[in-house]
Amino acid sequence: MLLLPPTHTLSQAQFNSTHHLLKSTSARSAARFRRQLSLPLSLGSNYTLSFNLGHQAQPITLYMDTGSDLVWLPCAPFKCILCEGKPNASPLANITRSVVVSCKSLACSAAHNLAPSSDLCAMAHCPLESIETSECANFKCPPFYYAYGDGSLVARLYRDSLSLSSLSLRNFTFGCAHTDLAEPTGVAGFDRGLLSLPAQLATLAPQLGNRFSYCLVSHSFDSERVQKSSPLILGRYE
Repeated sequence: MLLLPPTHTLSQAQFNSTHHLLKSTSARSAARFRRQLSLPLSLGSNYTLSFNLGHQAQPITLYMDTGSDLVWLPCAPFKCILCEGKPNASPLANITRSVVVSCKSLACSAAHNLAPSSDLCAMAHCPLESIETSECANFKCPPFYYAYGDGSLVARLYRDSLSLSSLSLRNFTFGCAHTDLAEPTGVAGFDRGLLSLPAQLATLAPQLGNRFSYCLVSHSFDSERVQKSSPLILGRYE
């Protein structure tokens, strides 16, 4: 079991409302789990979670979103369009050791709406004879477009190590974006798609399984407005 506390340490200005992101509503969380990971979710106007990425263990903070299936983050140099007057995101400074995903991979196909690998490798300029003989593994997955209800981005897929609480994973797949239209900036998708955080954990850490639960602490009726983190539990039932 992996238990992550979603935290509320970022400013309200940094978290303008977005229709597809998790709001401050309460939900039931199972009490008994086997081999779980628990993380803190931070409270702003949306919930965020943090982890470390890459050989330099660069700290990353992302919005939690149960309605999308991509994990992506801003990479330097980064530009957010229509974000004037809002706090700047902290882009990932170094991805030189991260591995670009191949045009032949299932992850590349998933990012491109299940497009055939032959089409994607052609876009990556793999020669026709190599496409016909399935020898395009060294060609990079082309950049892809991803849209939310009130924002969009163009990114490229990479793989690198990921540290979540006590769990360390190799070959975690994420989108690296240099341009984003409107907020949010950096999202951890929790939907059913191949590239979502729970789906990747199910593959890279089978002991957790493709399951998660959360209990979001509401402060609406707290007269003292005590800012407490909420638990995000990644793992399977006993």
